[in-house]
Amino acid sequence: MDDNTEYKPLKQRRFERYGERLDEVLKDYYVVKTDGTIINNFTHPGPAYEELKNLILETVFDNDEY
Repeated sequence: MDDNTEYKPLKQRRFERYGERLDEVLKDYYVVKTDGTIINNFTHPGPAYEELKNLILETVFDNDEY
């Protein structure tokens, strides 16, 4: 590891990497909330999409197996 890079715990690195992958996958889909709001990172980027993405990632990484 380079001395200039900051160490990140494995869980944080996985969270970031899976977040990038989730962006790639979700860009092909429309996600609609129950109130009718369209959430999509390609056509409607914003806080609702980030909230959805973080909720998915936190659910996955909340498991102590990681």
